[in-house]
Amino acid sequence: MPPVHREPTVARTDRPYEVAAKYPGQSLWRAVVAMILSVCGGLALVYLVVYTVGGVDPLEAGWLTLVALVMALVWLAGFVFRHRTGALKVQRADRERRGF
Repeated sequence: MPPVHREPTVARTDRPYEVAAKYPGQSLWRAVVAMILSVCGGLALVYLVVYTVGGVDPLEAGWLTLVALVMALVWLAGFVFRHRTGALKVQRADRERRGF
């Protein structure tokens, strides 16, 4: 079969933040919020693992426990919001698809 050449749907740029502006529903603040939620969930999970192993006493490290609890609540609030709005299966329009 001859090779197929297709024009790219999104113009390549040196500034990746401009790609988000080309899609009306995908703005930069949504990416920042997603990053914050991911970091909060990840750090809360790290605290939970360290607590489970026995490396942290919650009474001795009260401020650390409070910070981990706040991060877990931030992640949980974001998860519940995404679940209620039906945004669980959101895909970008320019996502490369393989295997079909």
